[in-house]
Amino acid sequence: MTASTLTDVLPYLLGAVVFLFVLKHLIPGKAASNEYPRQYPRAYGSGRKFIWFGKNEGRRSRSRKEEAAVDRDNPNRQIRHILNADFVRQPFMNREEYAVYMATRDALRSVSNRYHVFPQAPMGELFKSRCQVAFKAINTKRLDVVIVDAWGRAAAAVEYHGGGHFQGNAIQRDRIKKCALERAGIPLIELYEGFERGDLEQQLRAALKAGAAPAAE
Repeated sequence: MTASTLTDVLPYLLGAVVFLFVLKHLIPGKAASNEYPRQYPRAYGSGRKFIWFGKNEGRRSRSRKEEAAVDRDNPNRQIRHILNADFVRQPFMNREEYAVYMATRDALRSVSNRYHVFPQAPMGELFKSRCQVAFKAINTKRLDVVIVDAWGRAAAAVEYHGGGHFQGNAIQRDRIKKCALERAGIPLIELYEGFERGDLEQQLRAALKAGAAPAAE
């Protein structure tokens, strides 16, 4: 290729480069085809639109908080995330929590047969409050063990404080639980590392006597 031929072709090459740049960065594009699984087109629609602009190519038109809110309120998108995720079973309780649960169950059999033991009970299911701020403060917190009477009401709660318990804001979390249980009239039994079963039985008798709930109407 001679120099004169290269000089004649060069403007066309530059024009093609500029055209591709404009086409890629300045013209809005459609949503990516893999936004939703192809095997579920009817359930999930055609997908969300993207903005194609400079370095932010592929950026979603909504903010991350907005997208998270939409995903939280949209069952179809929740299903999509679940179908694309991996789930692995894990222990429901750690070793210490399981040991406390078994010890409470065995000790309760010596005290009374009218109660049942439940581990890792969510506090938001045990009682309610007209104050939404207070309820949200305890809604997602869990108790190590809850003792339930024949009417399905919490009669007492058991919390275990092991060697590595008091870390971070554990003291504040424990105080929130204690306050809520006191306000609801539910006795709290606090166990510490190296507790004896005989002491647990005595505390169970006292707590069940103090926290006996009236029969459901």
